[in-house]
Amino acid sequence: MPTFYVRRSYHPLRRAFAVSRRLLDTVPDNERPILIRALRTAGNALKYHNMLEKERAKRFDAMCPDVSLDLDKHIESVKRLFEKVNEKRSAGPDSPPIEKLPADTIHLHLNHRAYGEAARLYNITLTRHMEVYYPMWLGAKDAVDRVVEDCEMEPAAKREWLDQWKIFVAEVMDHLTPLEDLLFPLWEDSVGVLRDAITEHVEEPEHLLNTFHISCGWSP
Repeated sequence: MPTFYVRRSYHPLRRAFAVSRRLLDTVPDNERPILIRALRTAGNALKYHNMLEKERAKRFDAMCPDVSLDLDKHIESVKRLFEKVNEKRSAGPDSPPIEKLPADTIHLHLNHRAYGEAARLYNITLTRHMEVYYPMWLGAKDAVDRVVEDCEMEPAAKREWLDQWKIFVAEVMDHLTPLEDLLFPLWEDSVGVLRDAITEHVEEPEHLLNTFHISCGWSP
C-alpha cells in the first residue's frame, strides 16, 4: 500500500548543498563555472522531481473532477482514509487496534475521465523531467567528473574535493532515483488501493463498497 499524504523529507539535501558551498570555495577559479552549472542543474532536477512526487501523492484527489460540488467532501474523505492507512503503517506490534471510520462520514465521488486528464497533464511534466532536466543533470555531473580529474590541485586537496563531490552526487541521486517511482498509476490500480482502504478502515463497509464499485465501474 503506497504512502499517501506522507511525503519524503528533503531535509537531508541541506547536507548536500552545504557540501556544495565547500566545493565552490576550493575548486580552481577557471573550473568554477562548470561546477556552478552542475549545481544549478541538480537544483532544477530536484525541483521537478519534488513537484512530481507531490502531484502523484494527490492522485486520489484527482479521481473527482475539479468542477464537482462534491470535491471538498471527496478530498476530505480520501484524507481521512489514508490517515488511517498511514497510522496502521506506523503502528507497532503492541499498538492498540486502530479505530475505524463510520461509513456515513466517507463521501467519495469518482470519475474515470477526470483521473485520465490528471494523468495526461502529469505525464507532460514527467516527460519534460525525464527528457530535459534529469539528463541535463547527468551531463553536467559527467562534465565535472572529467574536469576535476585534469584540474591542477594538490593531491591531498583533490582527494578531499572528490570525497566531498561524491557525497553531493550520492545524496542528489538518492533523491532522484528510481524514476519508475514517479510513474502515474493506472486507474485500476488506484481504485484497488482505495477499495482496500475502505475495506480495512471503515465500519461495516459493505454498502459503501457497493456504491463505490458502481461509481468507478469496477468489479471486486
